[in-house]
Amino acid sequence: MASYRQVLREAKERLYAAGQGEQAAQLLMLELANLEAHNLYMEYDEEVPQGLLEAFEAGIRRMEQGEPLGHVLGFEWFYGYRFTVNQDVLIPRPETEELVANILAAYDEHFSTQENVTAVDIGTGSGAIAVSLKKEEPNLHMMATDISEQAVAVAKKNADDNEAIVNFMVGDMLQPLIDRNLKVDILISNPPY
Repeated sequence: MASYRQVLREAKERLYAAGQGEQAAQLLMLELANLEAHNLYMEYDEEVPQGLLEAFEAGIRRMEQGEPLGHVLGFEWFYGYRFTVNQDVLIPRPETEELVANILAAYDEHFSTQENVTAVDIGTGSGAIAVSLKKEEPNLHMMATDISEQAVAVAKKNADDNEAIVNFMVGDMLQPLIDRNLKVDILISNPPY
C-alpha cells in the first residue's frame, strides 16, 4: 500500500499533466479523509486506507477529464457554509465571497436601523449569495430568482441544508418581481463571467 505522501505526489503529477490545478488533489484528500491540512501532514507517511484510496482515485480520474473538484465532491464551501453543487449550477467562486462581504458592509451602513429590508439575488444558481446573506444578516428578507427550475431546486436544498429562509422564484432575471409587483431595497446580480 502507498502512503499519503506517495498518493498525493502521484495525483498532483497526474493533474498537472492533464492541465488541471494540482492543488485540487490535496483538497480532495482533505475532504475525503475529513482531515485538516495540519492533520494530513502528520499522517503523510501513514498508509492510505483502501476505501479512501479507491474514492480518491475515482475523484482524480474525474478531475483528469476536466470535471471540477466541486462536482467531484458534490459540494463547495462558500462564506463558511457548505453548498451542494452539480451540473445544474455553477460552482460559487471564492471572489464572490468579497461581494457578500461588501453587501453586508453596505447593509450595516445604510440599513442597520431599518426594519423590513428586502434584498433579491438575480440569477441565484446554487443560492450561495442569497443563503450566505440570510445567514449573516437574519433580519434581511431575502429573495432569489433563476431562470432554471433545476438551479432553483439546488438553491432551495442549500437553503434548507443551511437553515436559511429564502424566497426562491423561477423566472427570467427581474420578471418574477415584476409579475408580483415586488419592490426591493437591495438588488444583487453576479452573472457568470
